[in-house]
Amino acid sequence: MNERRIIEIFSGQYVVSKNQNLIISTILGSCVAVCLYDKWAKVGGMNHFMLPTSNKSNHRNQNSNGIYGLPSLEIMITELLQSGAHKSRLEAKVFGGAKVVKELPPNIPQANIEFTLDYLNKNHIQLISADTGGESGRKIHFDLSDFSVYVKTMSNRA
Repeated sequence: MNERRIIEIFSGQYVVSKNQNLIISTILGSCVAVCLYDKWAKVGGMNHFMLPTSNKSNHRNQNSNGIYGLPSLEIMITELLQSGAHKSRLEAKVFGGAKVVKELPPNIPQANIEFTLDYLNKNHIQLISADTGGESGRKIHFDLSDFSVYVKTMSNRA
């Protein structure tokens, strides 16, 4: 019997794998995680990003690319394709974009959600499910054995 392994990712990170015993996990507030997979090639991945795109005022260095949705998705898709996925078969599940901090500008979580949905649409990647917005954080577990996602809503009790 194979032992299940959990990998936790944080903002700016992603994981792509064909290991069916792997669960990718993260905790989200205003950030967004995109789970992408090709069930025929049996490969999947998840990212976790803070902002949709970089610009000169918020881009610090090359190593921070993962915190932005655009390069994070592009890098993850490239790795999925290198692992045997076909772009036409990619399916997506999207999570996060909550306004968990009252002082946070309201446009950041919403911009993350809108960017992600627009990116998937423009790249003809089918959106299978989404759990976005609101005011509660989420703990996400992406199971690569069957590409299911388990979501636990986290309360904002102060």
